[in-house]
Amino acid sequence: PMLQLRLEKALALYRQGYAPYLLASGGQGADEDISEAAAMRNYLVARGVPASAILLEDASTNTYENLRNSAALLHSKGLSQVIVVTNRSHVFRSLYLARLQGLSASGAAAPMSERLGATVYQFARESAAVLSLMQYGRTPSPLPSPTPPATGALPQSNNALLL
Repeated sequence: PMLQLRLEKALALYRQGYAPYLLASGGQGADEDISEAAAMRNYLVARGVPASAILLEDASTNTYENLRNSAALLHSKGLSQVIVVTNRSHVFRSLYLARLQGLSASGAAAPMSERLGATVYQFARESAAVLSLMQYGRTPSPLPSPTPPATGALPQSNNALLL
């Protein structure tokens, strides 16, 4: 359900013209038939997004690799301005890592689970992950705002929506 919420948010932004590309990012777990990126592509294509508008990064196994690999793919195509579409608990760390990789990034928060326990767990997990990043000295400049901008405040001249 969390991935679907993220995809629906990205789909809405794409249809509103916020960026001409969607970058689906995520590898394949040992117990999965296809990568997360391929599953996202399939979902988006089934809802009318042309396959040519979807870039794939399917080698990452964690958020750091996701942003590192996605940034390399975007830079190789001459792209660097993105809206990171992720669940609300994950926006701060995603922007932190995107900016560390040299991307000009803003965030768009997808809704969280309606289950309180799942939401509390996600925020606790992300807090621990941010503290871990800070402990190991990975500090981008400037630090992203902890509050994502409202949808209406997103810049209109983006290269891609990064999922």
